[in-house]
Amino acid sequence: MRLAAKAGLDAIALTDHDTFKGIKPASELVTECGVALMPGVEISTAYQGITAHLLAYLPDPNSKVLSTQFEKTLFARQQRMREMVQRLSRDFDISYAQVLQQAGSSPIGRPHLADALVKGGYFPNRSAAFEQVLATSSKYYVHYQALDTVAAVRLVREAKGVAVLAHPRAAKRQRRFLSIATIGELKEVGLFGLEAFHPEQNPQEQAQIREIGRKLGLKLTGSSDFHGYGKANSLGQCLTDPEVFSEICALGGGRNCASLNVSALSLWLSLGISSRFIARARPKTRVEAMTVTFRDFRPLQIAPVSLTKIVEGFASHIEPAWEHLQVRGVSMASDEILAGEAFIALKGVNVHAAKFSAEVEQLGAVAIITDTEGADLARSQEVKIPVVEVENPRAAASVMAIRAFDNPAGKMKTVAVTGTNGKTTTCFAVKAAFEAAGLPTMILSTAETRWVICGFSPRAPLLKGQCCSES
Repeated sequence: MRLAAKAGLDAIALTDHDTFKGIKPASELVTECGVALMPGVEISTAYQGITAHLLAYLPDPNSKVLSTQFEKTLFARQQRMREMVQRLSRDFDISYAQVLQQAGSSPIGRPHLADALVKGGYFPNRSAAFEQVLATSSKYYVHYQALDTVAAVRLVREAKGVAVLAHPRAAKRQRRFLSIATIGELKEVGLFGLEAFHPEQNPQEQAQIREIGRKLGLKLTGSSDFHGYGKANSLGQCLTDPEVFSEICALGGGRNCASLNVSALSLWLSLGISSRFIARARPKTRVEAMTVTFRDFRPLQIAPVSLTKIVEGFASHIEPAWEHLQVRGVSMASDEILAGEAFIALKGVNVHAAKFSAEVEQLGAVAIITDTEGADLARSQEVKIPVVEVENPRAAASVMAIRAFDNPAGKMKTVAVTGTNGKTTTCFAVKAAFEAAGLPTMILSTAETRWVICGFSPRAPLLKGQCCSES
């Protein structure tokens, strides 16, 4: 909850897989953190052998039909997990007990299996484990008996919930998808929308979903699909349009969330470790009054880069265990760090940024790059992520950022305007000329920073087709 508040989110949703267990304890933190939370669940389903995850927002948590189904699904997931562990144990030293330990009280699933493999030292992070051995195409993967997707939508509506098809075109997850005809059938029995804006759906896949939604009259939602810091997804990375959010609130459970205050929402809304973020509406995120943060300028698609490559030429020593560690960006702002990034900790006038090493580790940083003083500070906090010493991290930061983000500035055309008088006028004249030619533009100047955005933030995928506003 505190991390959600820190991320600037006003509303989030809990959609744990096949359980309501997280709703009650999490709702107790709503008033303390000032973040409204929407209860939900992510239901494991399949249609003619094709896996489909169905989000249910604001269903009745006391629904007997859903609870009974979750018991059946939980048993099937346990059986599936035992078989997957058995297959993996032929090539990896892993046991079912180790996976259970990672799951704790949560419904057991592949993320916990991935965490066990990471803990065993076989993979640097959860994403790598999924890509290499836990994907549906892997020889280790085991299907399990899941609820029919059409029947699941009917159950969600019976429980007064709002049904949304999760990440329906995420090719990173699976090879086969539900057809448009099948999605149309789901619409007929009560499907509300499609999750278009998701970290694991690229712009082309999002465009496909927008077109399906247009053809079938389905609403589009977005989420970060945050599952803790084992995967690179960051809090609030993808969002849902406030209008769609309001519709969900109006339809779900017979209640209108927009009309309830935070205290009242605590009866309904909650957060868990696998939170799906729905919307945010503070002034910093509204198009008409937007505050720029460091994360807003980071590329949407970031390919992983080895830590070794990032610090090459700057670090005198790299532990062998760190050589293949993959990094998805770097940041010098401790409060803006995203999961999967490396934190460059610099010494300031009053405080050394390495003071916040434990905090950035909690936020999902995978490494800390700093000087000798900073390294001592980081290690004194007993962080478990690599701490790489660089002689002059301030001087090296720009080069390391170029390496981490694959030199995005080198792929853009830059026009520099200098002089004494008329700079601002010239900048805007050039901007207008480029936009008249259909080219996207950005101004970065002492006068102001201005760029075309879609939805709420430059990091967010398109929420309403083409770019719609300017800040």
